[in-house]
Amino acid sequence: MMKALKLGLAAGIALGVLAGTAAPSLALEPGEAISLRQAMMKSIGSHMGAIKAAIGAGDGKMVAAQAAAIAAMAPTLPLVFPKGSGPEAGKTKAKPNIWTEWDKFKGTTMTLQAEAVALVKVAATNDKAKMGAQFGKMAKMGCGGCHGPFRAK
Repeated sequence: MMKALKLGLAAGIALGVLAGTAAPSLALEPGEAISLRQAMMKSIGSHMGAIKAAIGAGDGKMVAAQAAAIAAMAPTLPLVFPKGSGPEAGKTKAKPNIWTEWDKFKGTTMTLQAEAVALVKVAATNDKAKMGAQFGKMAKMGCGGCHGPFRAK
C-alpha cells in the first residue's frame, strides 16, 4: 500500500511539474472552467473532511492517502483559472486579482502541494498531535493562503 501511495504521489508531483510549466489556460470556455474548478474545490474539501476524520480515528494511512490526493490536485488548479473565467463569466467567488497577481496565486497552489506532501510524511508517524498540527498548517497556509486574498466571501 505504501509503495502504491508513493507511486501515486510521485505521479501527482510529476503532473504538477507539467502543469507548472504550462500556460495558465486550458482549452476550456470560461463557464466550463468555473464548473470544473468548483468541482475540484469540492473534492479538495471532501479530502480535507476525510483527513480530519482520519486524524480523529488515529488512522495515519488514511490521512496519507487523502493528503496525497490533495498534493496531486494542487498544482493543476491554475489550469482551471484561464483568463476570462472570473466574475464576468459566471457565478464564481474568484476575485479578479487572481489574474493580475498570477504568480502569487500560482504560488498558493504550490504551498498547498508542499504542505500536503509534508502531511503525507507526518502521517507515517501515526501521531495524532503531529498530524493535527500539520493538517492545521496545510489548511491555514495552503487553503487559507489562497482563499484569503483570492476568494470572495
